[in-house]
Amino acid sequence: MEDFKIPKLVYTPVNSEYRFCVIHDEIYFNNSIFMITGINVDAACFVFNSPAIRFYLKLILGGDNHEYGAKSIFETIPIPIDLERIKSENDVYKSFNLDEEDINYILSTLRI
Repeated sequence: MEDFKIPKLVYTPVNSEYRFCVIHDEIYFNNSIFMITGINVDAACFVFNSPAIRFYLKLILGGDNHEYGAKSIFETIPIPIDLERIKSENDVYKSFNLDEEDINYILSTLRI
């Protein structure tokens, strides 16, 4: 119950895609919304909403949503260790060592 009192990164699949936001207030919700605590939630929100992570989730889930919300999915995402240094989408790409060709492929695949 203490996790509901601290800042939390919350997410739920919308149209088979994850969407993340931060809730700083003490808010309680049911099991259709999932949360992550214990990290810099503001920086993690930026990273998780980035095209790089959206693309990664699309690859590992293969379009299936049967595991949405599963903790095991998020434990395997290769999140940059130093979230504090992530200030822009370009920083996210750099942290994953993506070049221009990789970025263009991700953006075109996601139709961004």
